[in-house]
Amino acid sequence: TLLVACGKEDFSKVIETSSKMEGRYECVSALWYGRPVDLNNDGVSSNDLFDEFDHMSNSLSALGSQAMVITGVEDTEHEGRVSISFPMQYIRENKSDGHLSFANPLGGTAWYEISYTIDKDGKVIWQEPTSISDPEQYVIDDVHYRDGIDYLRTGRADVQYFIDGQFVIIFDLTYYDWSSSSWIAGKVEMRYRRRAPLMY
Repeated sequence: TLLVACGKEDFSKVIETSSKMEGRYECVSALWYGRPVDLNNDGVSSNDLFDEFDHMSNSLSALGSQAMVITGVEDTEHEGRVSISFPMQYIRENKSDGHLSFANPLGGTAWYEISYTIDKDGKVIWQEPTSISDPEQYVIDDVHYRDGIDYLRTGRADVQYFIDGQFVIIFDLTYYDWSSSSWIAGKVEMRYRRRAPLMY
């Protein structure tokens, strides 16, 4: 007689990894790679986004205690989700003459969402991030505007590593540098630290 033992799958490593990841995170540093840029048009260039967005409270909020939220998983079939906010200038374009200005002097916030799964060995498998919203378009006195055109120039986000409750994520971003009056493409390294577990 052949006896077949049937048992519940062991997802203990999945749950262990998930419990270490899920929670609410704050951004502890945000550094621009490359030459210093003036993003807030105050005449001072920097590589530190905390400095650049210091007087743009909407953008600065993207670097605060709710900068990233991670939901967990209980098995290998379901996806967890990483929701990340990051600061944007929220640039307005006059489509008639190409003139650029701040659509909101307080700046803006963009969101990425990255899904992931965890295999039975506890390894995290990252999916491609979703794209962010298109700029808002409207007409005032027959003049066509687009708000948030810097959002169009936003690229991908890559999770570099997760260890001891900290993430490092590299964003491909393009900001408008007021000091050189030009768009500057580059990378931003953002570090996040878990602040609190999720409360369901």
